[in-house]
Order: sequence, then C-alpha cells, then structure tokens
Amino acid sequence: MKYEKGYYVVEYAFIYRSKRFNRALYIEKGFKPNGASGIGIDIHSKSWVIHDKACSTWKWMDGSKLSNWQASWIIHDVLKSEHRWFRAVTWFIATLLFTKPKIWLDKIRNKV
Repeated sequence: MKYEKGYYVVEYAFIYRSKRFNRALYIEKGFKPNGASGIGIDIHSKSWVIHDKACSTWKWMDGSKLSNWQASWIIHDVLKSEHRWFRAVTWFIATLLFTKPKIWLDKIRNKV
C-alpha cells in the first residue's frame, strides 16, 4: 500500500482470510479506503484498509452478509496479528460503537 493525498491506495490486489469467521474479503488494486484509514496513518497496517473494504460492501467474497460485529473483529484480528495489542482492543471497541451509528445517520440524512 502507498499513502497518497490523505489516503492509502492499494497497490496490488489481495485476499484477506478470516480464521475467526472462515471467510474471505477481496481487496482490489486501486481501492482507496476512507474512514478509519485516515486515522491510522501513524502506523503501517493493512487493518484499516481491510476494515474499510468490509464496511464499503458489507459482504464476504462468497456473497454472504458481513456485519458490523464481524468488521470490528476483523480490524481487531489484523492488529493483533501485527502485535498491536492495545490498538486491537481499542479499535475493536471504537469501530463496533461508531461505524454503524454513522451509517444510520448518513441514511437518515439522505432520506430527509
């Protein structure tokens, strides 16, 4: 991944495989995540990109529904695998509490 104008840009396609959920996410080349990726610029981590991809589609590669609960575990598991224990816990909680309310607010605003 490279950092470009405030965002990470995925330089090559890759598949994230969740051991916890036994499912996969496809992150395509050129994907420009938003949201958490802007907060995570102080560390080099794929966790922000993977979480943002999960939240942009809300679907696993097999087409099954991906929940906010699962997306929060994804960011936790990736950060934990990178030995970022404190961030794994704090970002699990933050994404669990604040991702869906933002989506609900955006939907309400667009309907008004």
